[in-house]
Amino acid sequence: MHRLFGSDRKCFDVAIDHGFFNELNFLTGIENMRTAVETVMNASPDAIQLTPGQAHLVQNVTNRQKPALVLRTDVANIYGKKLPKVLFSELIKSPVKITG
Repeated sequence: MHRLFGSDRKCFDVAIDHGFFNELNFLTGIENMRTAVETVMNASPDAIQLTPGQAHLVQNVTNRQKPALVLRTDVANIYGKKLPKVLFSELIKSPVKITG
């Protein structure tokens, strides 16, 4: 929580979880996730929102000033310009697995 809220007690969270929605037009400019995350981290947001498969891009950073990770734990198909015949929004059952 200490990284989630800045010294001003506000949170600036940048979402780069766009690939989760199966909408290719959302991905322009963020095709290379490693580069996109590095670019956003250089702007010093309080948090970055990523999917479980992208989380390592923030978690593996050893810099103590890295932003907080906001993990996207749901997926939906309701964000495109043309809605599909079947709409869904569901939670990921096990977004974090502890191994070891």
